[in-house]
Amino acid sequence: MRIPKSRRIPGQSPRPVHFRYSASGRVFAETAELHRIIIEELNRSLFKPEAVSYHQRVIARLKDEGCEAVVLACTEIPLIINDANSALPTLDSTRLLAGAALRRTVSGGTVR
Repeated sequence: MRIPKSRRIPGQSPRPVHFRYSASGRVFAETAELHRIIIEELNRSLFKPEAVSYHQRVIARLKDEGCEAVVLACTEIPLIINDANSALPTLDSTRLLAGAALRRTVSGGTVR
């Protein structure tokens, strides 16, 4: 899938997007709200129930569309979402990376 130039992040290589853009703009609106929550709330240690429920609604929609798991690829999202309150299994990228670094270090490998 090619990403239109208008959707690319300056300075980064284009990467495939793993969700469909909705003609109605729903996905754009969801993405904008998720970013707003991260920047305006979670980065400021504001943990509102509304933010949790919004993430839960987005995850539930993804489940309804056939998604099998959700990647928490932002370090702030696991502060409010986890396996206990998500409709889908969660993959916390920070924990996964830390675990891989620890395993590599303990096994005598080096972390670059």
